[in-house]
Amino acid sequence: MKAAGLFLLILLPFFATATEQDVLLSEQQNGEPIERDPPKYPRSEARAGKEGWVRVDFVVDKQGEVVDAVVLDSSGVAGFEREALRAVRRWQYEPALVDGEPVQQCYKVQLDFALHKQRQGVTRRFASRIRAIQELLENQQLEEAKDRLDELRERPQWNLTEDGWYWMIDGLYQQAVGNVEQQIRSFKRVTGISARRLPDVQLRYVLQRLFVLQVSQNQFTEALSTYEKLQQVPDSEELIATMAPYVEQIRQIVDSDQPLFVSARINERRYWYHHLSRSGFQLAEVSGTLNTLEVRCERQLQTFKAVSDVSWQIPPSWGECRVKIKGKPGSEFKLVELQPVSETEQTAAL
Repeated sequence: MKAAGLFLLILLPFFATATEQDVLLSEQQNGEPIERDPPKYPRSEARAGKEGWVRVDFVVDKQGEVVDAVVLDSSGVAGFEREALRAVRRWQYEPALVDGEPVQQCYKVQLDFALHKQRQGVTRRFASRIRAIQELLENQQLEEAKDRLDELRERPQWNLTEDGWYWMIDGLYQQAVGNVEQQIRSFKRVTGISARRLPDVQLRYVLQRLFVLQVSQNQFTEALSTYEKLQQVPDSEELIATMAPYVEQIRQIVDSDQPLFVSARINERRYWYHHLSRSGFQLAEVSGTLNTLEVRCERQLQTFKAVSDVSWQIPPSWGECRVKIKGKPGSEFKLVELQPVSETEQTAAL
């Protein structure tokens, strides 16, 4: 891995402050599932031999009911997304407690759709198509490679192994055309359940590349998670040792006082997610329409109007947090992550 350019951050002057109004919670109890039936396997997908996965983010309210369940990502099969959401919305929990009082709690789960008697590998035809697309990419025949990718995606049969190979070759295509956002999306999809069916050498490459991309976009919490996944891949000790200094740099940057700028764009689902590295943040350089901002934490959920030039500070007692921003597809903005500040600098707080 080359060090050059990995941590070149363009920092704009920051003109606002954030505040902390920390409420220390003396006793916490996480919610416990009462009923979590698995999703039904869609008949049409089962008949076609399709497999896949769906990552769902949801909230358990004070009554233990699941609310605001949304698809974070999936292997791309609409039927699986529909059944995953339908199942999660029926789940029941004992609500989480703070000082004996029920509170909202946010969860993230992956649901896998795998057939018991499905083949584990890829067909010869599929492998031939993958090799052909790879050769087109090597020869810089990008338009033809894109056409072949689209044709491959329309195949009626799609198991988890093929899912992993497809998103890996799609990630290589996105790399060739310089689309960082889509490259991250494709390589993250490789790391779903299908990653367990790819050869270790391919998985190591994908995780290393994903780590570099996430760092380049200041997605530091995601990058550290990718590094942890790499540590689970056999025979990765040399690569892990090479990456370790960069991991230390990430932690130093997160702990520093410099603001971290994350470029964002509302997707076709009308929202954008980010896993926070710090407890303070602000929206800036908004182009388009943003509606609401949700702070979804391990032990709290809050919703605000998504506006720029207002700083938020999350109390440490809320635990690990993500932000979900809803708006018009294609709207762009920057999320600026900030360090906590003293009470004397208070301007706004959660």
